[in-house]
Amino acid sequence: MQTKLVKASIWAKTQFADNSIPHRKTLKKWIEDGKIRGLVDDSGSLWVYENEIFGIDPSIRTEVAILVKASA
Repeated sequence: MQTKLVKASIWAKTQFADNSIPHRKTLKKWIEDGKIRGLVDDSGSLWVYENEIFGIDPSIRTEVAILVKASA
């Protein structure tokens, strides 16, 4: 199952309260460090996979994705 990329600013609004949305630089660092799955395109725009959930360890996300795929 492929998921869509959404603008990082829109994704952040779904994951954080209005007064705690991280700065663009923080989102970019998280993407580059692999803390959240996404990409920085050639123009510098930030994109995050729509099903990404902040605070879930990447190894756990990977294992859950494998289990979900196997059960489908």
